[in-house]
Amino acid sequence: MGVFRVGGGFPQDQVLGGIGNNCWVDVLWWAPTEDITEPTSLAVTPHEGSTSVRLDEHATIRYDEEVDPAGLSITATAPDGTPVQGAVTCEADRVSARCAPTGRHVAGTTYEVTALVNGPAGNPAPTRTWSFTTGLPRPATCPCTLWDDFSRPADTDWSDVIYRPGSPASGHVFK
Repeated sequence: MGVFRVGGGFPQDQVLGGIGNNCWVDVLWWAPTEDITEPTSLAVTPHEGSTSVRLDEHATIRYDEEVDPAGLSITATAPDGTPVQGAVTCEADRVSARCAPTGRHVAGTTYEVTALVNGPAGNPAPTRTWSFTTGLPRPATCPCTLWDDFSRPADTDWSDVIYRPGSPASGHVFK
């Protein structure tokens, strides 16, 4: 039963049926004793829609809570639906999982990754699906780039590279 008064304030005796100015309320606090939340994916690698991904890259996913290694499934599939052979493992922190291919991916191919997982209490996480595309090696006949898709520079701070067409300093790195 609720007691209300239009316009705010405390209800008067006539509203409460003559029981005085006291309004007794019992507060009921319920805290679940079991885990009822599902794991939520926080991040994936390779990132959704990534291109130029290395041929030996493994798919990883990170959740906001521990997951049950027994309820873990990560599948990478090629465009024709063929599953990529590999090992699925749960990291030591039990919030990250990895699918490492036993071989190399095919160059220039888009793969779709699907992750299914349960929390420690058996709560299933929503299915997480993402895709990435592997890179292509630089053709031997094309000197059109300095690096192929798989090159990873040791220094990723490109703020020191200068490019001015026609300038004698174009392309020099100053440290």
